[in-house]
Amino acid sequence: MALNDHRVFRCGDHWWVAFIFGGSSRANAGAPLRSSVNERETVTFTCLSDEEAHSRHKVIPGTFLNRLNHSLICRLLQEAKPQADRFEIQASSVPGETELGPILIKDDEGLRWGTRRGRSVVVIGADPELSPSFELVCLDDSAFHMEVALASDSARDRFLGEESEDSLRSLIQLVKTTYIGVLPKIREIHVHCGHCDQWIPSPMPFGSDVSFDTNTLIGNQLECPNCMQWTGCDKDNMRVRYEDGQEEAPGVNAA
Repeated sequence: MALNDHRVFRCGDHWWVAFIFGGSSRANAGAPLRSSVNERETVTFTCLSDEEAHSRHKVIPGTFLNRLNHSLICRLLQEAKPQADRFEIQASSVPGETELGPILIKDDEGLRWGTRRGRSVVVIGADPELSPSFELVCLDDSAFHMEVALASDSARDRFLGEESEDSLRSLIQLVKTTYIGVLPKIREIHVHCGHCDQWIPSPMPFGSDVSFDTNTLIGNQLECPNCMQWTGCDKDNMRVRYEDGQEEAPGVNAA
């Protein structure tokens, strides 16, 4: 099975790789933050700094792996269920300090950041062209990076000069605001009855976050209070409503 997505990060004193096989496609910039309930993915965590440690796994919404902020991915790691064995994987890691510089900054979470210069494609009018740029990179979490284009080499030199630490700290904080800090909260889940075409409230508790494994419901049956028939639960007949008012009803039309 092909490796679909991965993330290398440090949590406490240990380095981890989180990876997904199969599932939904890798998230692209501008893609919706919320996947459908039938696009859930199992993340496997393997410790890179302790070769004796067993792997762990956790179910999360599809396309979320590299959109979560650092504290949330560490929280999900702690919540992940231990496996009976260890899954080895070769994955690209974060850059080393020698690849970046000369300024290295430690943020309020203790994460180290650096920059590397390059060129980016920008579109001015109708024509694409190359522009001076730099990439802001976190040395402790491969998901954290952003490319910044500037108008000229001299503008880039000024931004990355000796007096640039405050500007880079502001940019780091801005980058971090683009990542998800809280998983969506579920208000309720209903299951569509295939006998009477009504929606049955599930026993899902109010306020559970979307990291709750809805596979707990899938494969079970609920008794419909309208027609008194039993109906099965599967990923195509579950309607999810969130506390922010959004709704998903994959596979069936919401009534």
